[in-house]
Amino acid sequence: GLIPGSSVALAGPPGSGKTILAQQIAVQNASGKNPVLYFSTLSEPGAKTLFYLNKFGFFDPKKIEKSIHFVDLGVLVRAEGLKHTLALIMERVTTINPALVFVDSFKVFEDMAASPEDLRKFSYELVINLMTRKCTSIFLGEYSPKDFERNPLFSIIDGIVSMTPRICVSSLKQ
Repeated sequence: GLIPGSSVALAGPPGSGKTILAQQIAVQNASGKNPVLYFSTLSEPGAKTLFYLNKFGFFDPKKIEKSIHFVDLGVLVRAEGLKHTLALIMERVTTINPALVFVDSFKVFEDMAASPEDLRKFSYELVINLMTRKCTSIFLGEYSPKDFERNPLFSIIDGIVSMTPRICVSSLKQ
């Protein structure tokens, strides 16, 4: 388990299962007492996420907007930048009071930051704000071990789960 208020990066290349694992954790843990906030950025639009999530056996559509709240940050982060994005995230956190917060993908903030200092400030403020509200946070991203050394997020978070793709060959039933 994770300590309430801790933050973890779920890192790995595209296709390694980060989003599916995060969604499974979200659905499994979401309840009226423990709501979940799932922020998507530019890697996975909200409509696409819900379309594919609906295909999995673990998905429970009754939890959508009752105990799991999906928020698409893509347009805001592109148009307004990190400062406004942080304000919206924290407004939703304050309103919903989630037990778990996911950001899929956090890597986009690195791409959108005006400078390394802006990324460090954004990462620090987000992690500290979530921690003080006892929100357990999971930040997904297309990160490799090289990123662990240079991205400021990794100096602030409590842990890293590194995933790798695995190719499975099975017969398909038509």
